Amino acid sequence: MWAHYSGLATTLESLGRREEAVAAWSKACDLGHSQAECAMYARLLHLLGRSGEARAAAQVAAKVSDTPGGAFALARYWAVAGRPDEALRYLQRLVELGLDSEETISQEPDLAGLRGDPEFAEIIERARSNAKRQTGENETR
Repeated sequence: MWAHYSGLATTLESLGRREEAVAAWSKACDLGHSQAECAMYARLLHLLGRSGEARAAAQVAAKVSDTPGGAFALARYWAVAGRPDEALRYLQRLVELGLDSEETISQEPDLAGLRGDPEFAEIIERARSNAKRQTGENETR
């Protein structure tokens, strides 16, 4: 059921209906206890100027086991919240969890402020290395 609310929130947000989207993200977070959904809820709360609520939702997300989607969503939250060190930490974690597509992070608008950081460039390189390693593994099978 939580996945339904996650999809709804994504759609509503893409349509610019942020107040409705925040309610759907909240429900997805509450029902699924998913790191990604709770982090996306935190991100949108912050964008709506509700920073106290956003921090609380991010804390909930951070307590859940890291997943690729969760680490990416938390990186996005911390980037829009003006905490680049935290954003980079979660991007590092995303790569550790196996990110193998540099486009995932290099094209994300929420991460635009990080692109000039040397650590961001290192993360991109690590994602490329993951992709090469994965390609090599697939070729040997």
